Amino acid sequence: MTVTGRAAPMSWLRAVGLSTLAALAAVPVGFVLIYVVVVATLCLVYVGLWLVPSAAAAIRVTSGWYATLAERGLGRQVQRSYAPVTGWPGWQRTRSCLADEQRQRDLGWLVIFAVVLWVPVVVAGAGWALGIAAWPVSVTNWGASHLLGLALMLACWGVWTLSAVLLTAIWMRVTVAVLGDREAALAAQLARERAQRAEQIDHTATELQRLERDLHDGAQARLAALGMTLGLAADVVDRDPGQARALIEEASQTAGRALDDLRTVVRGIRPPVLADRGLAGAVQALALDLPMRVEVESRLTGRLPQAVESALYFAAAELLANAVKHARCTTAWVTLAHTEGSAALIVGDDGVGGAGAESGGGLAGVARRVAGMDGSLTIDSPPGGPTEIRVEVPCAYSSARTTPSSATDSSES
Repeated sequence: MTVTGRAAPMSWLRAVGLSTLAALAAVPVGFVLIYVVVVATLCLVYVGLWLVPSAAAAIRVTSGWYATLAERGLGRQVQRSYAPVTGWPGWQRTRSCLADEQRQRDLGWLVIFAVVLWVPVVVAGAGWALGIAAWPVSVTNWGASHLLGLALMLACWGVWTLSAVLLTAIWMRVTVAVLGDREAALAAQLARERAQRAEQIDHTATELQRLERDLHDGAQARLAALGMTLGLAADVVDRDPGQARALIEEASQTAGRALDDLRTVVRGIRPPVLADRGLAGAVQALALDLPMRVEVESRLTGRLPQAVESALYFAAAELLANAVKHARCTTAWVTLAHTEGSAALIVGDDGVGGAGAESGGGLAGVARRVAGMDGSLTIDSPPGGPTEIRVEVPCAYSSARTTPSSATDSSES
């Protein structure tokens, strides 16, 4: 389950599958192309004007198939917005269709498909056709001709498989560039950013309420009791020094408990171990307290910004706590990395799987926390496991590594 974020790089298997689907979808696209040419020709005698809306609808459907394939392959949504077709049948409805920018993009995509995008489609189909044709058709005995045919078939399919990754990526990017409505995409991005900002504001308000409650119920109450105890000690110090000494000792204990409460509140804001040992060391210290084996690997070469370190630390704490409570796992692993301008936290376990970011749950809270930093949370947790959750936050290193830490650490308690 993906809450937000980027798709993983396209694998060979996915590229081959998408290229095959593109080849199959090219058949109806070819019929649509012929239909569009016929309609355009009939427009010269006015009859085709009545058929233009149906041709535009056919282009919309077939281009939508390729837009969906591009979304699956690139992990990017293709924003498409169509204006309603209005007016009387004939010239008015034709003009309404041709005036719509999205339908213009669809028509441009069809033209590009007819000129260029058929190449990966033909490669996909030809790979299968040549591979099958290379196998000897009329044979009676297994011999050199069979081996030569088998080798030729495997070679054809191998070349097709290798080229499918590159060609499929090319036509998907062309499809996204041509069909995507930039204004609609910007509007959708703005809406997402507004929603993320609202969630971050709510999260900040909730955190402030929690801090206020912790201070009110903990340190503030103990400090008030401390003041009352010291006041009683001052009243009896002259007539009963022993009682005053006992009250002062009680006040000293209350002050110590108030200090512990304040330290707990501070740890909830930014744990001191983060400042002392950095993110990798803090996560390793966190793993030592867990009742299972936890492997921590850090590929970080420097210190991250404080806000990012805090967010990833608390995310790691929440994800590992979820693994302890729900996963029924024996081993968990944590990987910290920084690639392509983003810090990444990957937490996995060998448990039962089935994790999800339900509203109000711990994973939803992690998603809200990183969303305020334009971060993402991606969940891969099939039933039966294993579970792997990836948190990414865009950032750059704030400084070079200042404290030594081992690249890999395993903790077990």
